[in-house]
Amino acid sequence: MPVSCTLLLIRFVFPAAVLAAAGVAAAQPTVTDGRLKAEVVATGLPTGIDNLVAAMVMLDERTGLLCYRATGQIRRIDLPGLSFGPVAPVTAGPLVADLDIIARTPGDGQSEYGVQGIVTDPGFPAVPYIYIRYDASPTPGVDTPQSAFAEFTLPSPQNSVVDRFIWDPSGNGGVGSLAFDRRIHTADTMSRYHHGGPPVFGPDGTLYIPLGDNRLSFNRAFNNEPSVQFQAGVIHRINADGTVPADNPFPVAISGWPGTEKWFAYGFRNIFGTAIDPWSTAPGGGLWVTENGEATYDELNYVPRSANGGFTDIAGPTGHPRQTGNINGLIQTPGEPGSFYIEPKFSWYQTTGVTGLAFLAGSALGPAFDSRILVANYNTPFLYWFELNASRTALVLRHPGLQDAVDDRLPSNQNPTGTESAETLLGRGFGTPFSGGVLIAQTPRLRVPLVVTADGRIIRVTRRCWADVAAPGLTPGADGTIDGDDFIAFINAFAIGEALADLASGGEPGPDGTVDGDDFITFINGFAAGC
Repeated sequence: MPVSCTLLLIRFVFPAAVLAAAGVAAAQPTVTDGRLKAEVVATGLPTGIDNLVAAMVMLDERTGLLCYRATGQIRRIDLPGLSFGPVAPVTAGPLVADLDIIARTPGDGQSEYGVQGIVTDPGFPAVPYIYIRYDASPTPGVDTPQSAFAEFTLPSPQNSVVDRFIWDPSGNGGVGSLAFDRRIHTADTMSRYHHGGPPVFGPDGTLYIPLGDNRLSFNRAFNNEPSVQFQAGVIHRINADGTVPADNPFPVAISGWPGTEKWFAYGFRNIFGTAIDPWSTAPGGGLWVTENGEATYDELNYVPRSANGGFTDIAGPTGHPRQTGNINGLIQTPGEPGSFYIEPKFSWYQTTGVTGLAFLAGSALGPAFDSRILVANYNTPFLYWFELNASRTALVLRHPGLQDAVDDRLPSNQNPTGTESAETLLGRGFGTPFSGGVLIAQTPRLRVPLVVTADGRIIRVTRRCWADVAAPGLTPGADGTIDGDDFIAFINAFAIGEALADLASGGEPGPDGTVDGDDFITFINGFAAGC
C-alpha cells in the first residue's frame, strides 16, 4: 500500500530562531510504552515556517524523498537500517527535482503555498508513478511569489494541482529522477491559507485529495453560503489517471453546484493528515483525517462516503459542555445515499495543531499494536496514539474524563501525564513547543513509523527488542521483557513457519514474508543480548 503524508499551514507560529534564542532545546525522544523505542535517524532538516519538510514518501525501507514546501525542492534521503544498537543520524541528500511552485516570500505573511503531499502508486515500484500535490507556478521554469496573486477573486487560477511523475532510480547519476508524466487534478487557489492535506490512495486504487476551505469562512463557506464553485473544504476522489469514478456518492449535476461529481465528503476546515486503515472492512476503505479547528476543537475524524464534517457551523462533538455550534443549519446534499453529519472521533478543545497520522496495523512493531493509530501535532513535542475498536470505526477511550472524546487540557501544551489524557500519550521530545511533529511517514513493507519534526529531525519508532515476541502465556506480542516465553513462542513458530517468527530481512530486524535462517540468527542474537 502506498504511503504519504504532509503539513500545510501552522496556525500558531513561533519560528525556530525565536525558540532557540529563548533557550528551548530539543529533548531526546522517549516513549511511554516499554516495548518500543524512539530513535533520531535524521537531523539538519530545514526548520521554521518558511521551508518545512512538508511531505515525505518512502520508496523502500531506507530510501525516501523529502519535499521542501516553500522552494519545491525534492531531496533524496537514505536512512540507517534497523538495528539493536545506536544509530548514526543522517542528513538530507542530493536534489532529485525542483518543482515550479507558488512560493511564500519574506514579508508576504503566513501561507500554505508550495508542496502539500507526495504518494507512490499502489503498484510501486513495478508501476513507477509518483504523485505530488502542490501549488504550481503559472510560469514554467520559475517559482512565482504569492504576492502576485489576488485573494478571494473570481475567476480564480487553477493552481492547486496533482501531477504524476515517473520515478527512474538510475537517473541523475544513480540518485534517481522524476520525469513529468501528466497532470491529473486541478483546483482553485483562492488564498494563501488552508490549502488542505496530502493525497492518499484507497484500497481500490482511487486517490483521495483533501482541499482546505481557503479561509472562505470569512465570506463564503460550506454549511453557511456554499462555496462549491471554489471546490473548497471538500475531499475529492478520482482515479489514478484523473478520471472520475462512476461510484462517487454525489450526482454529476446538482443544480447550481458544479464539480460535485468529484466529491467523496465535504464540510472540512483544513485537513493536515490523511491515512487509510489497511485492515478496515468499511465501505469506502477506512479513511481517517486530522482537521484543524479555529482556536478550539482540533479533530480526529473517521470519514465515510457522503460525510458532512460540519464546518463552518460546528467543530467538536455536539454534546460537549463548551460547544457553541450546532448542526441544525447544516446543508445536506441530495444524492445516494445523501450526505450526513459525522461526529469527530476525538477532539482537542484547545487546538494543538494536529498534523500527520499513521496506522500501526500490520507494522513491524508487532501484533500487540495492530489496533493503534498515531497522531502528531505541531504545537507540542508530544506524540499521541489511540486504540481502535473492533470495527475500526471508533476509538477505545478508558479514562472517565475522556468519555466525551475531548482532551480538555488548558493549555493544551501541558504534559498529559497525570491528566485525563495520559492514556493518549505515546511519546515526548518529538520536536519542541511550536516546532513539533509535521508528518508521519511509513516504510512501504515494514510500515515503520517515521515522524518528521519542525525542529529538523526524523524520529523513528521501533520495537525495543526484536527477540521480544511473546507476552506472558505465550500470547503473541512484545511485553518489554526477554524471557522463556519469548524463546518457546519463537521456536514453536519457527518450526511451523508462522509469521510470529518472521523477524529479519537479509539479517536485519524486520519481517520479509519468509521464515528462514536470518530470523533464527536475529532471534538468538537478540535473546542472548537481552536487547
